[in-house]
Amino acid sequence: MIIQEISDTLMSHLAELMFTPLPSEADAAQQKGWVTYVPLLTLSPSDTSSPSSATEPVLKLKESRSVISGAGTTGLRTWEAALHLASYLCNTPSARTLYIKDKHILELGAGTGFLSILCSRNLGAAYVTSTDGDEGVVDALKENLFYNSAEDSVSAGVMRWGWGIKDSLAEFEAERHGGLDTVIGADVTYDKTVIPALVGTIRGLFERWPVVEVLISATVRNENTFAAFEVACQRNRFLMEDIEFPVTAMSEQTCLFHAADVPIRILRIKAPKVIRDPFAV
Repeated sequence: MIIQEISDTLMSHLAELMFTPLPSEADAAQQKGWVTYVPLLTLSPSDTSSPSSATEPVLKLKESRSVISGAGTTGLRTWEAALHLASYLCNTPSARTLYIKDKHILELGAGTGFLSILCSRNLGAAYVTSTDGDEGVVDALKENLFYNSAEDSVSAGVMRWGWGIKDSLAEFEAERHGGLDTVIGADVTYDKTVIPALVGTIRGLFERWPVVEVLISATVRNENTFAAFEVACQRNRFLMEDIEFPVTAMSEQTCLFHAADVPIRILRIKAPKVIRDPFAV
C-alpha cells in the first residue's frame, strides 16, 4: 500500500487563498493579464510562401477578463466580434487587399487595440488611427501599442461618437496621411442607447470622405438592439450588405479562438448615393 503525503506548503497556500477576500467587481475589472494572439494569414494563390506562426508576428495584449458594462470597462478585453472580423481578414486575401493593405484605417471603439495592431503589423495597413470614447481605455490601448512596437504606425486617442468630425483625431490623422480609406468597428452595437451617436459619426465620416468603406462586426446578443442599428442605417440611406463569413465551430478553429454559440455578423456599409455621387440622377 502506497501512502502519498500532501505538501504542507501546498496546503498552506490553499488555506491562504480560501481565506483571502475576493476583490470587488470594480477592482477585478482593473486587474489585467497577458493574452497572446497568433494570427495566421491565408495567402493568395500568387504567393508561394507558406504562412506560419514563425513568420507572422504574434500580438501580446494586456487585457482584463472581468468587465463591467456600466463602469466602462468593456473596452479592456478583446471580444468575439473583433476576433471574427480578424479571422475574416486573415483568411480572405481579397478582403485584405480591398480594405486594409496600403490603406489608412480608422477604428471606432478600438478597446484593447487588437484590430488596429493586427491591421498595422500583420495586414499591411499604411497607417491606423485607433479611437475609443473612454480615456482610461485609450490609456490602456496606448500601452498595448508600446508592447507591440506599433507606436509609429498606429495613433490612439479619444473620439466620442456624435460630436462631429471637424477637428477630430480622425480628421487630423487623415489630413496627415492623405485621406481615409476604411473604417472598422467590432462589438460597437451592443448598447441601444449609443446607436444614434454611432450612426451619426458614420454619417459624418461619409460626408467628409464619401468613398470610405465601413466594416462593422457585431455579435448579435440581442436581436432588437442590432435591428435598431440596421434601422438607423436605413433611415440614413446607407448602402448595406452582409459579408458571408460563417462563424467556425470552436472544434475547427485553428487560431484566434472565440466562442461560436452566438451569431456574429459582418456588415459592409457605404455612403448613400447622394453623398457618394451628388450629381447622380
